Amino acid sequence: MVAINGWLPAGPLLHCLTSTTAKVIVIDPERAERLTPHLSELKAAPTILLAAAGGREPRPRPGMVSFDAAIDQYRGPEEAWRSEPECSLDDNATIFFTSGTTGLPKGVLSSQRGFMQGYLANNFSRDRYKVTMGLPPVPYPVPSDQVGCMAIASPLMHVAGCTSAMMSATNNGGKVVLMRKVSSVYHSGVEANLHACVVGQRGRGKALSCGEGHQVRSSYSDCELRETS
Repeated sequence: MVAINGWLPAGPLLHCLTSTTAKVIVIDPERAERLTPHLSELKAAPTILLAAAGGREPRPRPGMVSFDAAIDQYRGPEEAWRSEPECSLDDNATIFFTSGTTGLPKGVLSSQRGFMQGYLANNFSRDRYKVTMGLPPVPYPVPSDQVGCMAIASPLMHVAGCTSAMMSATNNGGKVVLMRKVSSVYHSGVEANLHACVVGQRGRGKALSCGEGHQVRSSYSDCELRETS
């Protein structure tokens, strides 16, 4: 899986796509419009799946296939994925890109082992803290458990949003709430930019459960959440 910042201009966006030679690209209409003039520059002629956005079916574009249509037209066995070769811990898993502050974004490759260690390390840190406080570790969840909820403001193209937040929540059986855009928190006139952080209690980038939202509002009555691009 290659996660790319969808807010990039056409040049850096094309750089990320061509440097990873993706076989399948999933994009929304906004990215499709940006990419259409550059389709001939893509290597290996990848399949481009155009996904719907905002509840509206995207208009057809040359060289792109509707994501929903591709799913509907599939006639193979439902469990065809079971015949795929098994992954080893050291097989390639993800490529996340740096922000490109001083140049073009640079891809960072992670193995299956590296991708999974993030949420396992989070659980270890949590249980280590509980043990040092004389509390029992958190038992592994079962489907009948009442689990928490995590609001994720960090985009999933960032390792903080995908590995640290989303994978941790799903591994523990929790609910995930995704914010459409990264937000900034304003408190006492000072902006604390939460780009690439999980919106959290008191704006410190910690996981926010459903029950904690009211606590944040009551503690920071002059706190304003606003969407930023």
